[in-house]
Amino acid sequence: MLRFVARFTGIWLFAGSIVLAVLDGARSVAASRLVFTSVRESWGRWSPGTLASLEATLERTAVPSVNDFIAAWLLGAPSWVLLGAMAFLLV
Repeated sequence: MLRFVARFTGIWLFAGSIVLAVLDGARSVAASRLVFTSVRESWGRWSPGTLASLEATLERTAVPSVNDFIAAWLLGAPSWVLLGAMAFLLV
């Protein structure tokens, strides 16, 4: 049962990753340059309260190297890459 739930979730994450990649590709073609939507932009669009809560928690954390990793690298990554990676791990 757990395997089914993990694969089902992974397939939906993969589908979302493809949709976001197509949207970023269309925006890139329209702008004639590489354009991608970061995780921070997507998260802020869908749930700004939880993003603000995460950023406030990161500011209070005493480990600045972890904050830099999460804030700069993870939240700055393209959304479709993060969803694709999570889908790969679940499937």
